[in-house]
Amino acid sequence: GLSIVPGPRVVFAPSFAVGVGDVFHKVRGGHISARSTLVVTGRDVELHDLDLDGTLIVRAVPGARVKIKGLKVRNRGWSIEPLKGGGSRAPEELRVRGYQLVKYEQRVLDFSEPGDFQCSE
Repeated sequence: GLSIVPGPRVVFAPSFAVGVGDVFHKVRGGHISARSTLVVTGRDVELHDLDLDGTLIVRAVPGARVKIKGLKVRNRGWSIEPLKGGGSRAPEELRVRGYQLVKYEQRVLDFSEPGDFQCSE
């Protein structure tokens, strides 16, 4: 298999950002640890000074305007792990990859109604 240098996994859905300019406008400051995973879906989501060590999923429906300010998230998160036993019994898509994504724990912020929201725990 290939060796990789682990780093944070960040997924911005097209509804959140279609280019780097969108990201610069919507994400300001903060810290994401190398083992973290961040998934953001929603047009009107802003992240200010997020402190993430683990996994955070943010979902916002159209019309939900969400500002996340100074939020600190700590959890076990998701982990990329080698296949057990060499992977001989794993599904083909995992054998090709040589690893599996194990979802231990995550925090989900689900904004399922339109409106203005702020999250700053």
